[in-house]
Amino acid sequence: QGCSLTGLSATRLGVMAAAGGADHDHLHCGICTSHLTRSGKHEPRQLRCGHSFCADCIGDLCRHAANNTIACPNRCGVTTSATTEEVPKNYPLAAAVEAKEHQSRQQLALLHKCATAAHSLTPPE
Repeated sequence: QGCSLTGLSATRLGVMAAAGGADHDHLHCGICTSHLTRSGKHEPRQLRCGHSFCADCIGDLCRHAANNTIACPNRCGVTTSATTEEVPKNYPLAAAVEAKEHQSRQQLALLHKCATAAHSLTPPE
């Protein structure tokens, strides 16, 4: 398999790797649209209805909850107790996020290797 990436900038390679060629909307928070992460303030948390949002947005929902309950932002009609302990981490989604991050790192490394090889084959001007 040959590489035909001569002339592509590192920025363009990064954009190509980040895109991944697939739709990964489920790997973003539906409230703030941030990329979900496997841990930290953007780790996925799951409401009782099954919808997931980042921990940061869940924290905001808990702080502003009326009657100590969170209404699902997707308006599905299901409520969840407004304590962060009642909104557990969505481990399957966190695993999917980690797998996508790993895949993106591998793609970027491969594109960089390919571009470096293509550049070394370019005759000097």
